[in-house]
Amino acid sequence: MIAGKNIESFLATVVKVLVDPKDFEDLEKDADYVLLYNSNKSFFQDENGKEKNTSYLGAIVWNTDYSIKKPNYAFPFDKNNLTYPIAGETVIILCVNNGYYYLPFSQTQYPNYRQDYITYRKSKLSDVTDIGDTATSSDYKETKETGIVKKNTPKQENPAANDTYSVSEKIKYLKPYTGDTILSGRLGNTIRLTQNYKNSDKSPAIIIRNGQSENTTNQPIGFLAEEDINNDGSSVWFSSGDINVPLDFSKITKERTAWKEFPESNDLKGHQLYVASNRIVLCAKSEEFVILSKGNSGFITDGNFTVDTKKSVFVSSDENIQYQSANDNYFLMSSVRGGKIYIGRAINQDSDLPTSPTKDDAIQQMVLGNMLVSILDEIITEILKQSFLTPAGPTKIGPENIAAFNNIKSKLNTILSQRLYLSKS
Repeated sequence: MIAGKNIESFLATVVKVLVDPKDFEDLEKDADYVLLYNSNKSFFQDENGKEKNTSYLGAIVWNTDYSIKKPNYAFPFDKNNLTYPIAGETVIILCVNNGYYYLPFSQTQYPNYRQDYITYRKSKLSDVTDIGDTATSSDYKETKETGIVKKNTPKQENPAANDTYSVSEKIKYLKPYTGDTILSGRLGNTIRLTQNYKNSDKSPAIIIRNGQSENTTNQPIGFLAEEDINNDGSSVWFSSGDINVPLDFSKITKERTAWKEFPESNDLKGHQLYVASNRIVLCAKSEEFVILSKGNSGFITDGNFTVDTKKSVFVSSDENIQYQSANDNYFLMSSVRGGKIYIGRAINQDSDLPTSPTKDDAIQQMVLGNMLVSILDEIITEILKQSFLTPAGPTKIGPENIAAFNNIKSKLNTILSQRLYLSKS
């Protein structure tokens, strides 16, 4: 125990963490701490209609071998920067002006395990200055020998007996670089603020990951991990300067035919933002979703690329627009409910398009090839059947005309495209 005029500190074990309002103390409106609510008259009620003191959020019930004379609640020292503990962990209890607060405590090699038995036992064997007004010499002797205070110690259940807390030796700490600030969660979720990542001097970066890679999990105890954007669960990298983001693009097997200027991995330096995960969902819930790019933009996928919209799709380019299907596939363009399709010069969808075009209109209807062939075949057939009235009587077309018409008839199918098709409606 470290004692001073207004502060003392000691180690304690977390028995319970108050994160559910039903576990909070009832609100006593005449108590001084109501001032913490800034005169707000609307308070949370539990299922029984009891108003609860939500200032207990994050408070812990704790157990220690040091004698105390107050209820063993401790509140977060800083509620705006807080790691919620788990039953069974060791925390530092601060007694400040007769109020109890807690800070995290960890000396182990396991980010998810914040208890150090050796340090905790040493604290038990320290001198105990308060063992109660009715303590006997035998009580004092027992305290010195065992470190356990007999009097005034709150009786709490053994948190280890609840099996609520376990150590995972598979979670590893990050390898630090000079000047790093590292925030570590319990299961391989970390935030690194760095200026010397992999010795890239004066290249600030923020690296966020959620879930360490399987390779890191399989490493021995004491192994210092580094973020792996290709194999960690999810990653967000803000990088700059000479930091090279080692993203492996080989998992996407689609050949980059359209985007020939796509940068190679070793060119990926400077101010950049990378997001990598098994699934990425971006949602603009009420306003615009905007993507701006000063350089090239592209989509490369091994799956389908689709766009569904309730309103118009408009594409404008100052240069060519090219659509290409690499294999023997269909290229489909359709208007499902009888809408019209226009191909040709620049057409504004808001202009007055002709509904019944004439031969003089700049925009006219296309013809169906098979129907045209059929009609021309019928015309030539009827021409060949013609008879002409002469003074000598009816006369049919001469042999030279018949051969010419039959030759034209045999070529009709050549006007049909082998790859382009139109629908009748």
